[in-house]
Amino acid sequence: YQTSLQIGFTVENLKYLHRGGRLSLSKYWIAKIADMKPVINFIDGKMEVIRTVRGHETAVIESFNSVYNKMGKPSKFNAYIMHARNEESAQLIKEHIENQIQPENWNISIREVGMTIATHAGPGCIGICIDKEYKFLG
Repeated sequence: YQTSLQIGFTVENLKYLHRGGRLSLSKYWIAKIADMKPVINFIDGKMEVIRTVRGHETAVIESFNSVYNKMGKPSKFNAYIMHARNEESAQLIKEHIENQIQPENWNISIREVGMTIATHAGPGCIGICIDKEYKFLG
């Protein structure tokens, strides 16, 4: 069964995941020193780290690629990009779609997330949702 909607995200600073009890102190320091960032997907309603990569920009692109690949690389889709004070990373995803993916047809919506998400994931977090039931976004 393949759903028509997939969500992935990453965080810029692991401090907020550690403070929220989602990351142990030892893992936090190891990841901080190595500049490792999680690529997180929602799987069966739960957040799961599917891989870790070096650097925030790589994590941003991998967050998109993980959901895009999981959707079967659709040629038509809506991309919803949500960020917490991180317009730069949102634009990075947009440019990646335009220059690397080059879909037949796509729409994009870029929005800033609310305080609840920003409080748990921290400033700089960025999420991507792909909807392959392509319809025009108003």
